Amino acid sequence: MDKIKEKVQGLIDNHFVLLSLGLFILLSFALFFNLWLNPVHDFDEARHGVNAYEMIQERNWIANYYNGEVDYYNLKPPLSYWMISLCYLIFGYHPFALRFYSAFFSLAGNVVLYFYVKHKYGKTSALISVLAFLGCINLFAYHGVRSGDADGLFIFLFILGYTSLGRSSEKPQWIYLSGLSFALMFLAKSFHSFIFIPIVFFYLLFTKGFKNIGWWRLILFFLCSLLPIFLWGIARYSFDGWAFISRMFTFDLLQRTSEAGFEGHESTIFYYLRAFVFNPPLLISLVLSVIYLIWKIKKREPLSNEAKLVLISSLSIFGFFSLSKTRLDWYVDIGYIPLIVALSVLIRKFLNEILVDRPGLIKTRKVLAVCLPSIMTISALISSSIGFITPMVNKMDEVHQLLLNSDIQNGALIYLSEEYHHKPTQSYLITMEFAFDGRMKIASLEEFESDDISNSYYLSSKASLPIDYESVYQVINSTDTCTIIQKK
Repeated sequence: MDKIKEKVQGLIDNHFVLLSLGLFILLSFALFFNLWLNPVHDFDEARHGVNAYEMIQERNWIANYYNGEVDYYNLKPPLSYWMISLCYLIFGYHPFALRFYSAFFSLAGNVVLYFYVKHKYGKTSALISVLAFLGCINLFAYHGVRSGDADGLFIFLFILGYTSLGRSSEKPQWIYLSGLSFALMFLAKSFHSFIFIPIVFFYLLFTKGFKNIGWWRLILFFLCSLLPIFLWGIARYSFDGWAFISRMFTFDLLQRTSEAGFEGHESTIFYYLRAFVFNPPLLISLVLSVIYLIWKIKKREPLSNEAKLVLISSLSIFGFFSLSKTRLDWYVDIGYIPLIVALSVLIRKFLNEILVDRPGLIKTRKVLAVCLPSIMTISALISSSIGFITPMVNKMDEVHQLLLNSDIQNGALIYLSEEYHHKPTQSYLITMEFAFDGRMKIASLEEFESDDISNSYYLSSKASLPIDYESVYQVINSTDTCTIIQKK
């Protein structure tokens, strides 16, 4: 077993750069391949895309708009919209531009985590960290790092804050970057960033970091943490007073955390156990971490600062969001990061230290040495295949096809039949904006008839139109079940 270990370690040492490059190429493939093919998801992704598009059209970089009006439903500060807007200006208006920033920052976050783990724990652990991230299948699926939502950016900023906090015990100046990361997390996902506050506080408390950092550095830390948020708050207040900010507190914070079943999201306190079921590296990390803690308690050895950071971060994130009344899979995406760090350390530690010199556990070491990397590799390959799978599963419906393939004048107003009220109207709107800078209104045929706007169209199912509609209106385009018409 020791000879095998020496050969593996020699392979890693001699080909470390090549192995690292191979993993990052695989990660880039998993992030970017077929990024443009999926239809834009309704709700968060479509809403973010519309907000960013209309920021450009309105030339207003402080307030977000939806369908030509100030948006008081998507109550996030504008950092993610700025990133999407920048990508629109670089790549044009299409799904790839909407999603690029999320994939890019996810890749950048992995680079930061890779160098942090390499600095702290060595080359082997650095490689495991990339493989473990790749093995977290949930991150690459719906509402993850391949989506136009703010989660990829938020994960990057959390990694930046987490690693800076971890390095502050070596050089206290790192705490400034941790504070700035918190501010940017708030500007990306609002009150979701508050989970970082107990992580920082308890880490500094249990590692005697407050004494190490000193008062002046703490003041600068708070300045880095609060000044960007304060400046945005002033800018937003100057636009619409307390209207947006107060709704952030009442709707996005208080109602989401305190009202069970809010927006139809029903779940139990054990909801996030599914994160460990669908992401094998997290389950392995949890099991190894529990065994490691028991082993440390038996030996009466104190935890290292790094172990304390992993434990505090994991308990804070999974504990808080489990107690919150609104629970969604992506709320705990940042909780994957400390578990990935733990896994990258514990696999090496178990095989090299804990199970060493125990003759009865030689077979166990051999099984673990084969099974653990194999499970993570299989999971990583599944994540890498998301770009193949999801375009085959997620097909455009007839309305999207009709909007994209019809000859509609630029700037048109599309009256959408009331029967589509419960359909994915947010993704319909972003399709209209991408295709012909359109606007949308849900209305009856009578309202369409009474409106005197010349550049307007009516989209409806054929079944809900009069039998003689083809003789009364100009048919722009049709599918088997729906059609777009215009007044003659």
